[in-house]
Amino acid sequence: MVETFLPVVYINAAFSLPVFYVYVNKRKQRVLITSERIRDPQWRLAGVHPAAAKALRHGRFIADVRDYVLEWDLLSF
Repeated sequence: MVETFLPVVYINAAFSLPVFYVYVNKRKQRVLITSERIRDPQWRLAGVHPAAAKALRHGRFIADVRDYVLEWDLLSF
């Protein structure tokens, strides 16, 4: 009988990877990319991405299809 041991990965709570959020506001016709959660009910979460490039691509796609303004938080990048 062969026993296999899976490596245990510990994630330090103090060190977290950046997460980028893509929000859509239909009323203002805007798409926002930020690394912070938004609590305003007008902004709807459209996607969560681990990389800024993926979030920008997703946000740009939504803005192009709907003809919305694309915004991003400069402190996030």
